[in-house]
Amino acid sequence: MRARLHSVGVLKLPDDARIEDRYEDGAPSIVTLRAPAIIDGIPCSAGDNWVNLRPDGRLLDATLSARCEIQGWALEAGDFVAFGEDGSIGILVMEPPRAFAGFDDVRHVLFDDVGRPEEITVGDATFDPEGRLLRRELSNHELIDGVPCASFCTFHPNGRLSGTSLSEPLEMPHGTIPAESVVTFADDGTLEAAMVAEACVLGGRSFPARSAVNFFESGPVLRWAPD
Repeated sequence: MRARLHSVGVLKLPDDARIEDRYEDGAPSIVTLRAPAIIDGIPCSAGDNWVNLRPDGRLLDATLSARCEIQGWALEAGDFVAFGEDGSIGILVMEPPRAFAGFDDVRHVLFDDVGRPEEITVGDATFDPEGRLLRRELSNHELIDGVPCASFCTFHPNGRLSGTSLSEPLEMPHGTIPAESVVTFADDGTLEAAMVAEACVLGGRSFPARSAVNFFESGPVLRWAPD
């Protein structure tokens, strides 16, 4: 089945569609279906799967009820698809994971504003279309580029660590950055910024917990502090 790129216009919903929520003007925002139906050219699943609509009535997102082709991509029943303002595909979640755009075991794809794959997630790792690692979700603490990482890490195009949440305090020339702080690095490994988790002293200056600090050759500078 070839699904069309959906067009502007208020949609006619199936007669048995259940309206779960409405916008302030009364237009349906969330519906569920008693039986699979074609909405805005897209085969949408029934049951507990919500179908979300934009205020103008166009389809926002849905779980597919049947195999179809959307903008040249072959999609399967059970895939979740979200669309951008212009109707181009924005997010794709595949269950179970499968091959997509030259990658194996893909579970999530983020598309750019013209519907081209921009970020492709395989397991705990996210890549750009050329295969460069962009981000990892960490189930355990890891030491990456000499930095104790927890929860997540992002990467520069050259493969160097770009950002992470610290699993342990990080000793730097300016002082010790507390554990659980979020830090960012330049592509040469230079510390650029930190959102410090606890009050600390860096470069001889005191910074309150949850403050944002930028680092320069002259020393750390407060960018933002909580009230």
